[in-house]
Amino acid sequence: MTAGENDHFVPLEYFYLQKEALTNVKSVKGRIFTAEEGGDQHCQVGNISVATNEILNWLNGFHA
Repeated sequence: MTAGENDHFVPLEYFYLQKEALTNVKSVKGRIFTAEEGGDQHCQVGNISVATNEILNWLNGFHA
């Protein structure tokens, strides 16, 4: 799961609510992007590469 701390469409509170609601999953990884690093807006607008890198690193973890 990813979220931007200043998302103008989806309140950050929903990130936590959704994460808590996922009770039947083996594991959940979440990442909140900050204004300092960029990508703090909806879909990490402003620095989409931070989200892309995070997602690719997560996917690469499955090749172990």
